[in-house]
Amino acid sequence: MLDLDYWAQNNRLKTVSIPEKAFLFLGGLIFALSLQKPLALLALAVIMHGIMIFQAGIPIRFLMKLWMAPAAFIGISLITVAISFSSDPSLFLFSIPLGPWRMGVTAAGLILAKTLLLRSIASLSCLFGLATTTPAAYGAAWAARSTFLRPITEIALLTYRFIFVVLESAGQIHKAQDARLGYCGFRRSLRSLSLLAASIGRKSFWSVRDIYLALISRNYQERLVYRYPDYPVSWQRISIISAVWMSLTVWSLWGATW
Repeated sequence: MLDLDYWAQNNRLKTVSIPEKAFLFLGGLIFALSLQKPLALLALAVIMHGIMIFQAGIPIRFLMKLWMAPAAFIGISLITVAISFSSDPSLFLFSIPLGPWRMGVTAAGLILAKTLLLRSIASLSCLFGLATTTPAAYGAAWAARSTFLRPITEIALLTYRFIFVVLESAGQIHKAQDARLGYCGFRRSLRSLSLLAASIGRKSFWSVRDIYLALISRNYQERLVYRYPDYPVSWQRISIISAVWMSLTVWSLWGATW
């Protein structure tokens, strides 16, 4: 998460306005959830990764680390979708017997799993693009202009910032324990981890109290004041993004079946 926040603050698209990036990445997310052709979904994922790597300057190694987080969930989902149960062996491409039933993979299950995989990759590519090019504080400040979204963004932003407080506290406690040989041996490691968890909980409570007192002392009136750089919107980039979305729409509706 620290690396993600670093690249969100130090990428080559940081001077691009938030409405443009929202139009690009959130618009891409809508297309990822609505496109039906597998190749169109793959093309969308390639476009998003091309923007992150070549335009924003995000390292490929870091993107690979990002993909490690949802990879397990996608894999489990694909297995549950692809595998079916039936008493008719003719439905399966290959199967194994389980008493009177058979468990295996059908052609329809493979097609559904392929579509799910490509849709997941395209959707996550759009979300990764937004997360790696837009700081969370700026995105929340922009979304908070909506009266409906303001309470949600306030909670989300406070939670996001509090994560870094917890990580810093956990790192300091872990270093202190390690310096005292608290992780030499299995039993010591378990005891140190339990003390670490208890200490983080106590320090988190104190930090929440201090944050609340700081807000009250600054005349907090149930509303946070946000600041973010107001970069001008480039209508040239908006036109290019619109042309890409129109091309994908035409391809999806009237293009080849694949």
